[in-house]
Amino acid sequence: MDEYLCNYSRRQGFISMPELHRHQDCHEIYYLATGERRFFVENDLHLLKSGSFVFVPAGMLHRTTYVNDSIHARYYAKLPASWFDGFGDKLQNSFVVNDGEELEVLFAELLREYEKDDALRNMAFRAIASTILVKALRLQSEKKEMSTVSKAVEYIRRNLANPLQLEDIAHSMNLSPNYFSTLFHTSTGMTVVDYLKLARIHKATGLLESGNYSVSEVASMCGFSDSGYFSVVFRSIMKTTPSVYRKKFRK
Repeated sequence: MDEYLCNYSRRQGFISMPELHRHQDCHEIYYLATGERRFFVENDLHLLKSGSFVFVPAGMLHRTTYVNDSIHARYYAKLPASWFDGFGDKLQNSFVVNDGEELEVLFAELLREYEKDDALRNMAFRAIASTILVKALRLQSEKKEMSTVSKAVEYIRRNLANPLQLEDIAHSMNLSPNYFSTLFHTSTGMTVVDYLKLARIHKATGLLESGNYSVSEVASMCGFSDSGYFSVVFRSIMKTTPSVYRKKFRK
């Protein structure tokens, strides 16, 4: 089996990854050719439209979900992280390029090389993948100042242990709750409440994996006053209970 892979697919919009997952030793690159998708990676939430590119570093939790029932088409590739050691710290964090249409030609070329069977296949595939990352990094560096929604997401991430309300977040952005709620949903395809749940559960997975805290302690540290409700939310997102998840990482 190849140590790397690449594929292209057209799918119905309602298809979602069943749970948050990670590739321990491989980076993931994703290009949405048509349609819309939500993409959650670590604590960041993005509403992708056609032409969007996502880079997910090895080891980062991520998941894609639906926005609507329309068909979407996407390119996907999994790449050994060891190939890109020469990039230094440039690939430590995930990033998104929202206007990356020029990358589609490179993804199509990457797929063609993947489907070949000759002595130059591996070398060519690796070279094209590197070119995609270089171009994506350059496009990403041209991003403007953080949007209001990006700032709100950062605020939420810093305050996950607190009993956050929509009004608190909107006030921190100097916006009315109704306007902020609409802006957030338009930008991400997700409600503020749903994003809060997702971000808190992501934080919980890291704490549970450490094995240093009980389930009730983790619930409190992630902003859940009721450990029973925490378990319900955790199971709805991770498809397992906090206790079972914690045991997987106990030595």
